[in-house]
Amino acid sequence: MKKNIIYIAALGMLTAACSNEDDAILSFNNNGTTNGKMITETIIATNGDDATRAAVASDAKFTWTTGDQIAVHVSNGSYYTATLTSGEATNDATFSVTYPDGQSRDAFAVYPASIVAANAANYGQSGKALDITLPGNYAIGEVSGTTTLCPMIASNTGSGLTFKQICGMLRLTVNNIPATATYLKIDFNGKKVQGAFSIASTVTAGTSTIATSATTSTDDIITITGLTGAAKNYDINLPLPTGDYTDVTVTAYNSNDLLLLTITRPMKTSGTYTAARAKGRKVAAVLPAFSVNADKKIAFSPGNLQYKDNATTYKWRFAPHQYDCITSWNTSKWVDHFNWGTWTGNNPNPILVTSNESQCTWGSGDFMKESLLEDESQRSYDWYTLSSGEWTYLFDTRASGSTVNGIENARYTMASINTDDTSVNGLIVFPDGVAIAASEATTWGAINETSDWATKCTSAQWTALAAKGCTFLPATGERWGVSTTISKVNQKINYWSSTIHGAYQAFCVYYYGSGDFSSSLSNNRTYGYSVRLVRNI
Repeated sequence: MKKNIIYIAALGMLTAACSNEDDAILSFNNNGTTNGKMITETIIATNGDDATRAAVASDAKFTWTTGDQIAVHVSNGSYYTATLTSGEATNDATFSVTYPDGQSRDAFAVYPASIVAANAANYGQSGKALDITLPGNYAIGEVSGTTTLCPMIASNTGSGLTFKQICGMLRLTVNNIPATATYLKIDFNGKKVQGAFSIASTVTAGTSTIATSATTSTDDIITITGLTGAAKNYDINLPLPTGDYTDVTVTAYNSNDLLLLTITRPMKTSGTYTAARAKGRKVAAVLPAFSVNADKKIAFSPGNLQYKDNATTYKWRFAPHQYDCITSWNTSKWVDHFNWGTWTGNNPNPILVTSNESQCTWGSGDFMKESLLEDESQRSYDWYTLSSGEWTYLFDTRASGSTVNGIENARYTMASINTDDTSVNGLIVFPDGVAIAASEATTWGAINETSDWATKCTSAQWTALAAKGCTFLPATGERWGVSTTISKVNQKINYWSSTIHGAYQAFCVYYYGSGDFSSSLSNNRTYGYSVRLVRNI
């Protein structure tokens, strides 16, 4: 039976909420008395310093949408549904609400109106708790692409309402769902994500959040229904109670409730998902997939492997940026030009400088010092080095690359990235199955060929490409033998494989000048080359 893999990006949160095209179906019955004369009040809902709602787009602007409804709370302890009357596609909107004569608008309003607890006592009154019900089911159209329901709360300022988020936002990138699947179950491993929640008094809009609490066997699961289309690839944006999360399991079912597949992946280790209440900035974490043989997909580490000998505990790290290059060899600081094999095994010797190839040997296993990684969130993975055959498949054989500037199966391009300080040359590796437009680089060079850094990216353009899962291998140059001089930085690409070649050499990825690119060149093991680790997904 062919195994279909779901790839999950769960290393971060969306700090901006998302515009929802389907709010019109979320009308909610008024709660409480309707006796007496009814009056109508107009409320202006503002953007709250950009911390209300947002379309998931490059500018991440917050906008209200036709059909949006908020629950407005009045002094008798009841809430009444207010419907948007103007201000569609803007930050500021006007809502109309009707409630009994003699009452006044009280402390809070909530979006969307559908999450208010139907039987909440004294709901929304000053000094009282707020009771919220988060959905356990969503239609795919409510939470995919650029849409989501983002729970928010607004305090009554007298002249209007300023909404702030009360949940964290998680984006899952879910690809290659079996074609016959009609719904997903997303299990958050014991963390309560649906059902009844209480925001205890004193409630403060912009500070109070919905937090996770004790769970039952069912309230840690969200069901996504209505899967359609042949591709079955989705970005799913889910509001989550704020708190720490560990694992997430995605299970796909068909219309007969037959389980098609299930896969569990770790979320950000010891990560806290929290509400973004100021600024409308979007941070979408992506876990890209790169095929390295017909049955295996990997994710790259977030930067090149680096080592510092005088560090007391965390001697290893991944470079802070994918484009970072270390241009000098000083082992009291971070270094990254290793002889072949010296980063592996239980007793690695990464600062070895030698002209004796027999000292450059592969240890028992691959990168075994993950517990000493500076970044705690990366310590739970089994990192290793690609073999020569896997590098070759990635660059030369893979038939599942991206569509870049209209070119299908794009696997790589030589590129120059303008950082804040300088221009860094290197190689962009495109993930499987991503669409990248012509406008996403200043210029595009040759795809799947060498062209002397002809692809040009601004810092902002590279950030956007990285968010889509692209990996950058900077041209870090080389060190040789007993020399501590690093040469040919920004001119030469050298990355080790795990594959030995004869008594003195090993295979590497190599580029030095137009047309001189190889995914399986063999060089002397005493050369100091860069190392980019990977992990299975």
